[in-house]
This record gives sequence, structure tokens and C-alpha cells, in this order.
Amino acid sequence: MPLPSGEVCDDAGATVDVLGSGGAAGMPTVPIPGLGGAGAIATSSIVRATEAPSGPTPTPGPTLPPGAFARPRVAVEAFEAQPAEAAPGGRVTLAWRAVGEAATLHQLTDPGRLSDPTPVALSGTLEAVVPDAERDRMRWVLMVRAGDTRTSAEVAVTLTCPFTWFFPDPPSDCPAGAAEAGAMAVQRFERGWMVWSERRGTVDVLFDEGGRWSAYSDAWAAPTPESDPSLIPPAGRRQPVRGFGRVWRDEPGVRDGLGWATAPEVGIAEGRYQCDTNPQPVCYVPGLDGAVFALQRGTWWTWEGLPSP
Repeated sequence: MPLPSGEVCDDAGATVDVLGSGGAAGMPTVPIPGLGGAGAIATSSIVRATEAPSGPTPTPGPTLPPGAFARPRVAVEAFEAQPAEAAPGGRVTLAWRAVGEAATLHQLTDPGRLSDPTPVALSGTLEAVVPDAERDRMRWVLMVRAGDTRTSAEVAVTLTCPFTWFFPDPPSDCPAGAAEAGAMAVQRFERGWMVWSERRGTVDVLFDEGGRWSAYSDAWAAPTPESDPSLIPPAGRRQPVRGFGRVWRDEPGVRDGLGWATAPEVGIAEGRYQCDTNPQPVCYVPGLDGAVFALQRGTWWTWEGLPSP
């Protein structure tokens, strides 16, 4: 049976479109598999096999409008604090402008903890009071959300320090308060130091071994004997007296840890005691010959000062 122009059928009955066929004179021909050798087609022809669809043509679904799955816009367009430098007890004005559904303001404290949220408008100002005990800097965080999308921005204010350290080359942070002044005494031992503070009413024991530090109440008072005459020190050594002697003799481990005194105690008429503002404060007391002892949570060391810039 003659075939329509431009089509052939293979043995299985599939329609084969033949594009550009015509059997041009002089062109080599090759048999097409499945035609049983009948009907020669030029090698330059393009052959495309097609099959009839196995089912009905699917109906296109509805077209979604542009941006149907786009997230809502959230942004902090501006967030600032004025003045940029303030003193403890002073005031700072925060100003912001944001895009979103809701906003909250937080104070950021060291070490990186956020305060409870304060709901605020997306744009506005707020006057914040710097607490008297705040030091070094204050930081605030503005958080903005819309749906599940969130963003934030941070602003900081440098705080001026109202106090100065009592010793040279001090720590870089601001002290928690003015240095406490009062009579003090220091004594050197074979394996450590003792420091007495009249204002604090304490005897600090600084052991060389392990850099250990312990504080004891100064419970000595007349007419309690100043020393124990039954304890005879070796040559060049001495027994501590009064408050130092009571702690040295009566508190477990102090005498064995310190050994004998190697010099008499030295009084400091205007002693000083001052701490920093760390979460675990370091406190400083004077030693001898300009030395300063740093005390923190059961340990101590001699303060070496800050390196030169």
C-alpha cells in the first residue's frame, strides 16, 4: 500500500517521519532497520520516530502569582545611640527604624547574654539610663521579625570611668569603685606572704605553692598573747605575732604551708584595696617595694602591669 509523502512504517507499525528524504540522485543510501530492506533512504536524511500518547493530554495546573512564596521583608534600616560616650548614671537615647511585623529591644551583657525583651514600635526612640555600677561599655540589640524571618542589629556606647587605680600600669578595665584606704601590714615567709587589712578586718594568706590564697578573719585582740614562747624559730627566722601569729598557729595548714617568717611585718599606713568589674572579680592589695598582689577565687599572683604599647 503506498505511504503518505514523508512517512514510512516499520514492522511494528510505528510511524517514522522522514525529513528531507527524496532519494536525490547520486547520494549513497542505507537500509533502515525494520523495513526489511525495502525503501532506501539517503544518509543525509533526518529520521525521527514518534509514538502516539499512551493517555489523555494532561491539563495544565493553575498559574501562581509572582512572589507567592516570597518571604516577607525584614530589615533594620537604622539603629544608633547618642551620645557615643556616656558616664555611669548618665542617659543615652536610642533611635531606630525597621521593616517587619514586630520588634523587641534587649540589653546585651557580658558574656553575650540578652536581657528580657522590651516590645517596641518598628520606628521610635527610647531614653536609657546607664546604671551607676556599669563599666566600660553598654550594648543594645534590636530584633525584628516577620513570620519566621528574623534579623537584628547592635549598637554600643563607650562608658567613661569615674575611678582610677591606685597603682601604676593597672588593668585596662575600669575599677568597680574607688580604692578603699586603711592601715595594712605585710610580712614575708619562707613559702609565701601574709597581708593584714584593718578596714576589711582580714588576714590574707598567700601560699607560694600552687598560688593558693585564703582569707581569715582577724580575731586577735589584747590581752591575748602576741606569740607562743614555746615555739622557737631557727636562726634567721621568726614567729609571727598578733593577728598574723594567731592565724599562723591556729588555722590548719597555714604554718606548714608558709613556714617561718623571714622578716618582721611591715606596716603600710595608707594601704589600698581595689577590685575590677569582672564576673569573678580580681582584687588588688599592695605588697612590699611597690609590688601589688592580685587575688581571685582562691588564687593569687604578683601583678606585672600591662605590656608597653
